[in-house]
Amino acid sequence: AAAVPTSQAAGSGSDIVPVVLLRRSDKKPPDGRSADVLVPADLRTDEIARRLEMAADQMAAKRWREAVDGFRAVLAVAPDLAEARAALGSVLLVLGRSVEAVGELRRAAERLNTSVAWNNLGWAQSVAGQADDARRSLIKAIESDPTNLEPQRNLAALFETLEMPREAAAAYDLILLTAPGDPEALKGKIRCGERPETAARPS
Repeated sequence: AAAVPTSQAAGSGSDIVPVVLLRRSDKKPPDGRSADVLVPADLRTDEIARRLEMAADQMAAKRWREAVDGFRAVLAVAPDLAEARAALGSVLLVLGRSVEAVGELRRAAERLNTSVAWNNLGWAQSVAGQADDARRSLIKAIESDPTNLEPQRNLAALFETLEMPREAAAAYDLILLTAPGDPEALKGKIRCGERPETAARPS
């Protein structure tokens, strides 16, 4: 909701004029005019939204450390906001702080319980060298949404990293069932020592 800008008076802390945020209401004036009605803002909700927007801007600008501080500021007042926690985990992973990233992404995945959240956790666990946990998380991601190819790709890549070509080829076959002719999956099967023609097809 849009806020009407206000200002604070200069001077000591006791001289500061309290700021009353106003925002547009869905309600209209009683006389039926189309003018906006301004109502007192929900200060806590609006502050969370403001901090979240600032953190997202820092993330978009690739100012990673500032983004970490921003998302932590959001979570300080809204610890159950799993989307902010997921974003924090992603930024920590970019900074190479994979163990911290896993912790944040795990909490986010457990709360959101979406394919994307489990995939992000699985990838972070893979980067952190937690192969068994990564495999479990990626499988959860696939089970949550079999049409999401990203966890399937990440699972195949994990198997390749672990030098498990048969398992990797099987993971690429799953991708080809959903996306026949997928070039990355076909290349993956070649790396695993299989001819692309052997890719599984729906019966």
